[in-house]
Amino acid sequence: MVVVCGSPKKRIVFAAVTTKHATFQTRCFSQQIETMVENGSVHRIRLAGPWQVVIGDESRQIELPACWQEILGDYGGPAIFRRSFNSPTGLKNQRLFIVLPATGGFGTVWLNHVLVGNFNDTDVESLSGVSPERRFEITQPLQRFNQLKIELTCHPQSDLPYGLCEPVILEIVE
Repeated sequence: MVVVCGSPKKRIVFAAVTTKHATFQTRCFSQQIETMVENGSVHRIRLAGPWQVVIGDESRQIELPACWQEILGDYGGPAIFRRSFNSPTGLKNQRLFIVLPATGGFGTVWLNHVLVGNFNDTDVESLSGVSPERRFEITQPLQRFNQLKIELTCHPQSDLPYGLCEPVILEIVE
């Protein structure tokens, strides 16, 4: 369920998310999103489905979205999540972003071996599900065939959801 409220200049988006481990609410102050929507349309593609997760020398296929505890149990440390995708067709002057949900951890986002950003969701607001999504522009490193890599470190300490519990999004802004 998503509820949007507030003035046109400062909207607040509330979303209730239920996972196997918890139900929580996330709140996003998204003036940046409003500006993008007002200036053009936004198309979002969920990068759900098969991903590769690598821990040390072990690699296996998983289905995302899924919380850290569902796929890695009580493991507290770094993991690499990889997914390949083709570039959307018909792109001209659009900007593209990878949108990451709050993770409860910290790490980096890479596209085609180019660092596109760092994130740290270990603050109290992130752990309580209040942290906004993170956006990383990928317009420049985008190629016809792409390899997305998210290096994520989580140290689950409660029943709150950690990891990629919500879909990673490819966002196209006109």
